[in-house]
Amino acid sequence: MKKILLLLLLIPFIGFSQVGKKQIVDVKWTKVGKLTNPYKYVELEYKEYDGERTYQLSFQNMEYTQITDIATVTFTSWR
Repeated sequence: MKKILLLLLLIPFIGFSQVGKKQIVDVKWTKVGKLTNPYKYVELEYKEYDGERTYQLSFQNMEYTQITDIATVTFTSWR
């Protein structure tokens, strides 16, 4: 009975193990567009690798414009 319980505890760890690693490739960001003035900062960039395109949207916090507080949202699309 102890062996069965031990086996049931180990199954989730075996089932979710990582098979391989994703290669990290240094690809430069390509700028799509940028909007800057004293009150606004928005920038959209992308990089493409292995059939998938990763976008990065950077924007400034509009509530506190006195400080440089830039947030970034990253998302991926496949072709």
